[in-house]
Amino acid sequence: MTRVIVFDFDGTIVDSNSAKLNGMLNYFSKYLVNTGPIVEMYKEGASRLDIWDRFSYSNNLVNGSYVEFTKSIDDSVIKSEFFDCAIELLFMLQKKGYTLILSSATPDESLIYITKAMGISKYFKFIFGNGLKKIDRLLYIKNTISDNITVIGDGEDDKNSAEGIAVKFIPVNEGRGVEKSSKVYTIREIYQLYMNYNKYV
Repeated sequence: MTRVIVFDFDGTIVDSNSAKLNGMLNYFSKYLVNTGPIVEMYKEGASRLDIWDRFSYSNNLVNGSYVEFTKSIDDSVIKSEFFDCAIELLFMLQKKGYTLILSSATPDESLIYITKAMGISKYFKFIFGNGLKKIDRLLYIKNTISDNITVIGDGEDDKNSAEGIAVKFIPVNEGRGVEKSSKVYTIREIYQLYMNYNKYV
């Protein structure tokens, strides 16, 4: 049976959540005196498009500037650090025969650009950006590839989507949205578990 592992990207493989915000601030600091409201919106879970819609129209920025805005975010993310053992984990799982899939809320074009620039696109059979909800992507994987799925992520949307179709979820790093009593793994710990036991955690 095909064994599938679905990874989130930001905050899971790459320590990039603060980098995304910095990219937004770097762009809007050219047009806004006070960027504090952007920080607040981002902390509340707003997407890049939400923030663009809120602050670009109020400052009469032309639509073409969205490309520059997105590039500022993407280039900031590319400079982010991988979590410890992230590359080793991807390499090992691929060698062991797992089908690896990337599922992120990052826009499709940006995600492809970032993963190619960071040298990790080669590890994933599929790379899904924000075209579908995460639970809809998992349903597609379950119905077309395998129902033997493990989701590894740091967010509540990762957890809810996995639970929504009754597949395993492993919370990592910050473990946002995960009960305080639950174990939250580091990528290094997941690497060591898979390396030693060759089975799901």
